[in-house]
Amino acid sequence: VTGDAIRTDGRRLAQKTSHLIDRSSSVALHSVPILLAPGEAASYWLVSESSASEAVQRSLKSVMSLSSWYLASVLAAARVHAERDARRRIAVLNEILDASEPTEGELRSQMISLGWSATGWNTGLHIKLRGHSDSSRVILLHHELVDTLAQEGIVGPMVERNDGWSGWVTTEDEPNAASFPEMVRAMDVARARFVKGHAGLLTHAGIGRPRLELAGLRRSLGEANEASVIAHARNRDRSCVEHIDQIGVQRILMGWFS
Repeated sequence: VTGDAIRTDGRRLAQKTSHLIDRSSSVALHSVPILLAPGEAASYWLVSESSASEAVQRSLKSVMSLSSWYLASVLAAARVHAERDARRRIAVLNEILDASEPTEGELRSQMISLGWSATGWNTGLHIKLRGHSDSSRVILLHHELVDTLAQEGIVGPMVERNDGWSGWVTTEDEPNAASFPEMVRAMDVARARFVKGHAGLLTHAGIGRPRLELAGLRRSLGEANEASVIAHARNRDRSCVEHIDQIGVQRILMGWFS
């Protein structure tokens, strides 16, 4: 089991490196924390309930200890692969943000290998994560975020950053200004669903203007980042979404102070 709000009906889960048996109920709750790195807090547990004899429960404890070592190795391997894939995505995004014309051909090849496209009109997105988060948690939450956005029709590359995610949505035709509120609404619904499943998290999202091709994508990503910074400055204690066209005066002040 894993998550921020595991229901155990008032019983305890092991937090250290030892096996814990909670006998506060008629059914004993066995739990073993699965730790992937030294000093890291437990985020996964192997859990079992048993009302069998003491001899069976001692056997169960041994089986769970062995199983936890195996699960730790599987989860650690999955983390390594996720971090490797994230580094690749980050490297290509950094090239998108810094690319010059002579390197764009090679950059497009790298994007195609990742299944990305910037051909058409690109709307930049940036989601800042606040609260109980770090770069490893951003990586672990990546697929959940992508799936949550897709449920609201926001489909496109999303890339892990130190403070959250950057990404974009590509359309063949230029979106009209009347569609901007719908994009904000869809992002806000997805953001609310994502945050609801994780205690202590806040998200401040920004959306850029739709712009053409790779050069336009760079500008839109910059606008999305600006909008997320202003969203955070205006609403530190609650999650929210801002579109770059909704924050004219604040954007001018932000540019002036920068």
